[in-house]
Amino acid sequence: SSNLTTINDFPAVRLRQSRIGEYKKENIELDGFTGVSYFRESGEVEKSGFLLIKNKIYSISVTGSQPEEVSSLFDRVLSSSQLE
Repeated sequence: SSNLTTINDFPAVRLRQSRIGEYKKENIELDGFTGVSYFRESGEVEKSGFLLIKNKIYSISVTGSQPEEVSSLFDRVLSSSQLE
């Protein structure tokens, strides 16, 4: 949406921010751009990252049952991603 001015304007980010005890927040970087990731280790394990770049949202999300595997796969996908 063109109304996004910060990453916090994105509904998926606001949802995770509102669940403070459920998600751990970290900063992430891709090609020099900074974003945020949210990691949930209980229930359905999830790690999702969001970057707002030139009014476009980029997201990466990994789910599974093992927190270590989910986090590791997320990190591998993020580190191998490139913006064109």
